[in-house]
Amino acid sequence: HEQVRLEPAEVERALAAPTRALLERGQREGRLRQDHPVEWLMEALGGLLRAALRHSAAADLGVEAAAAAVITLFLDGAAAR
Repeated sequence: HEQVRLEPAEVERALAAPTRALLERGQREGRLRQDHPVEWLMEALGGLLRAALRHSAAADLGVEAAAAAVITLFLDGAAAR
């Protein structure tokens, strides 16, 4: 697999800034918990994304399934359903 290396400024512009804005809006509107700072939520989401990238190929998950798993785990936690 070929790895793509992005400049930190490009990652900030294309991914981190819009994600941070979305999380800030979610907190402001009361849709996301406010007991943790946005940067902590960013780190948590980033960890889930990294794990999904590592494990989705091994589990033969498609992009949509991996994305859905990350979002539901981030928003709902790991509690049984």
